[in-house]
Amino acid sequence: MVNNGLALCSLHHDAFDMGAFGLDENLTIRISGGVSRSPVVDNLFWQRNGQQLHLPHDKSLWPTEQYVGWHRKQIFKA
Repeated sequence: MVNNGLALCSLHHDAFDMGAFGLDENLTIRISGGVSRSPVVDNLFWQRNGQQLHLPHDKSLWPTEQYVGWHRKQIFKA
């Protein structure tokens, strides 16, 4: 069972890996303050700031805090 994966397009996958956005302890999307503002970037990133992830009904399939917390502390650029 995978408990450290997110289904992301390649753009958002790369942005997540670079710390442009992360997830808080409630699995809510948080955009880094270093992400610029423009109509395109607002549409691709900022509109999602504060939104809850779309999660499966089965909680055993949710990303675990162990991995989300590691990303938040080590990668995400608050």
